[in-house]
Amino acid sequence: MIEKDTQMSSRKIPYAMYSDNWSYDAENTAELSSNSSQVTPSEYDNESMRKKIFCPRCFTPLTRAPLEGLVSTNGISAFFKHLPSYNHIRCLYRAKRGEGLNYNNEEEAREAIDNDLLVIVDRFLRDKPQQDNTTNSEAYNDTLIEDANGPNTNALISRHEGEAYNLPSKVATVRALCRKFPENLLKGYYLPDTQVALPLADLLNKVESLISEDDKNKLYIGKITGSDHRGEKSDNNIRMTYLKFSKGGGYKDFCIKTIHSQQSQHGINDSTTGRYVIFYGKITESGIGLCVENLGYGELALLPERYNEVADAL
Repeated sequence: MIEKDTQMSSRKIPYAMYSDNWSYDAENTAELSSNSSQVTPSEYDNESMRKKIFCPRCFTPLTRAPLEGLVSTNGISAFFKHLPSYNHIRCLYRAKRGEGLNYNNEEEAREAIDNDLLVIVDRFLRDKPQQDNTTNSEAYNDTLIEDANGPNTNALISRHEGEAYNLPSKVATVRALCRKFPENLLKGYYLPDTQVALPLADLLNKVESLISEDDKNKLYIGKITGSDHRGEKSDNNIRMTYLKFSKGGGYKDFCIKTIHSQQSQHGINDSTTGRYVIFYGKITESGIGLCVENLGYGELALLPERYNEVADAL
C-alpha cells in the first residue's frame, strides 16, 4: 500500500534507459546517453534487464514494481521507481505531480532555456507556416518549421512568490512537442495563461479521463479509436476523429471536430486507429458527447507511432 500511495503522488517515470555494460557514474552520464536504449515498463524483461536500467533524468539505477508481470497483486500497473539508496540525489521524478519548476534567478532560468530544459511558449500557431509543405506526420526532421522565436515574456517561475522573469519565448506547434517525445516529457514548459512551468508529462491531460466541459485551453493526449467524414468527403467537410473515452460524466464519446484538410496535414485519416494525438484546446459538448473543435494548425499533432509504448505508460 505504501508503494501505491507513493506512486500516485509522484511523477511517473515513463521510460528507463537500458544499458548492458554501464554502471552508475555521475561523472560519465554521457556514455549512458549515447549507448542505451529506451525501455517502457511493459517492455522491461527482468531476466535480462535487472540492475541494468537507469533514470533518464538523474541517471541513478531503477527497478520495476512488480519485477515480473504487468500488474501487481493489488491491481497497480507496472512502473519504474528509484532505489532508496539513491534518495539523496535530487530528481524531477521524485517530486510530486503538479509541483512547479522554479528558478532562483533570471540567469538560472535563461541557462535552462539555453540548455533546452525549459521552453516558454508565447502561443501555439493558428495558421500553417508557408515553409511547411510536408503532409507526412512522420517527417519530424530538422528542416521542419516547428517553432519560431517569440517576444520576451514575463514568466512567473521564480522561487520568490510574485516575481517574474523577462525571458525569450517560442511561437510553437504541438507537433514540436511530438518530435523527440520521450525527451520532451522531461522538459519544462510554461504555457500561455499559466502561472507555473511543469514537465510536459504533467501538462498532458488524458482524454480518456474527461468527465465534463472545460473552457480553459489545455494540452490533451488521446488514442484514436476511429476517424471518418461527416457527409461528403471533401477537404472542407468536418472529419470526426474519435478518441478512447471512459464515458465519464454520462457522456457517450469524445471526438476531434476539425475539417478534413487540416487533419490530413497532420497524417490523421481513416487508417490511424490506434495512434495517439495531442492537441491544445477547450473541451465542449457535442450532442451527447464531448469534443474539441476550431483547432488551429499548430494546436494538433499525430504522435509518431514509434512512441505509442511511451504514451501507453503515461
